[in-house]
Amino acid sequence: MIKGWILVMIYSGLTIVTEPRADLKTCLADAAGKIGEEMPVNAWDNMNGSNPIPKVVIAFCVQGASAK
Repeated sequence: MIKGWILVMIYSGLTIVTEPRADLKTCLADAAGKIGEEMPVNAWDNMNGSNPIPKVVIAFCVQGASAK
């Protein structure tokens, strides 16, 4: 278990991803840079543009613990 700061990213389509960070300053800088970033996928069928790859729409930092 990792304790400290956690970057929480919510993608369009309501997928939530968390990543541990060393400190609040780093976490906030990373959060600002993640907005609009596409979800990392190995393969994706966008169905002629009707199913776009989800992008980060909300990113914030919380103090807590992560299982990663």
